[in-house]
Amino acid sequence: MAPEINSGDFILISSLPLKLKLLKKGMRVVFDSPGYGLLVKKITKFSKDGRRFYFSGTRPSSISSDETGPIKITSILGTVLFVIRQPVTDR
Repeated sequence: MAPEINSGDFILISSLPLKLKLLKKGMRVVFDSPGYGLLVKKITKFSKDGRRFYFSGTRPSSISSDETGPIKITSILGTVLFVIRQPVTDR
């Protein structure tokens, strides 16, 4: 999700929206993807039954659900509340 989230940044997530079934288009979620591990992506759409989600990243080279297929709701760990940026140091 760079430039919104960069390597070394910390992410605080909440499972509450997931448990209350309040997931919406545009929300950033953290999920476990087979073959890719933990990913942070934005929800772009839902299946009609609400059990599968389609997602995208913000970079042109980002992995999307076009490549991996939709994710199951059971793979979502939570929604991103906020990002704590890694301090930039001068070298």
